[in-house]
Amino acid sequence: MSSSTSRRARALKSHLRRLPAELVAVEGPLRWAVALVLAGAVAFCGRVVYLDIAARASPLVDATWPAFGRVVGVWFALNVALCLLLGVVDAAVPGADRHADRFAAYPLFSWLTPGSQQLLFFAPAAAYLVAAWAHQVSHGGACAARPAFEGALAAHAGPSLAGMQLRELLLFESDAAMTAHHVTTSLLSGLAWRALTREPDDCEWALATCGALAAMEAGSLGCVAWAVLGGGTRWRTRFYVGSMTLSHALVLVAGFAGHVRKRPGNWEGWVVCGATLPLMYARHAYMVAEVKAGTASGTFVDDKKTD
Repeated sequence: MSSSTSRRARALKSHLRRLPAELVAVEGPLRWAVALVLAGAVAFCGRVVYLDIAARASPLVDATWPAFGRVVGVWFALNVALCLLLGVVDAAVPGADRHADRFAAYPLFSWLTPGSQQLLFFAPAAAYLVAAWAHQVSHGGACAARPAFEGALAAHAGPSLAGMQLRELLLFESDAAMTAHHVTTSLLSGLAWRALTREPDDCEWALATCGALAAMEAGSLGCVAWAVLGGGTRWRTRFYVGSMTLSHALVLVAGFAGHVRKRPGNWEGWVVCGATLPLMYARHAYMVAEVKAGTASGTFVDDKKTD
């Protein structure tokens, strides 16, 4: 079987919807023309995010709904373009066999898409925002005196989760459980933002809220690394367990101590934190099952695609 036929077969048998699967499977000069367009889209969206954070003139979050929609839109476009680009070029990672059974439902590039963002943005953003929140709690001081980029960084760390979930809903045929997960995550991101719109001038509250959201997404890097590399080794297990455990610890501390405790009268915080608990339990249970099995399954439920 040729590499092109194999790539097309893998795309069509996966959970990709028909149109994205056909786009990923294009061949010849058209393939590289599509890749060039998608690479341009990724570069453009990435630059928008960078300039929005770097050029921000205030440490306060622009907690308005137009800002929420803009951030969601940019991250949605970035995610769609990046995922399709990695699919078109048939992105590979040393030690990861793209033909492995664990990539039948969700191809390798579908794991690399969130993994690259978790590694390059969410992990460092979570570390910085939670540390900045702790510093603000311990040292106090006027919010206006804080670094100017913090407001935009926090703004991108929250609504971006909704953009990532929308990419999954658009490109992949998910079962009821995964669809519910994507919709719930998007709604929780919106609820957390609604809470911020009530107190847009409280940088301490914003840092804790968006730091917790970023930490939740950053923890999934361990799951992605496990799935991509196939699990099995001591260091992969340690990284998976360590990243997930640290993620949940930061979510609990920043979410409950930083968000709910600060304003216990806001119902949005209770809903977001309360709904996050079963999500964390599900991630923990999945991690335990994967580690006990010793190898990565690449699936979350019965992901055999029906024709």
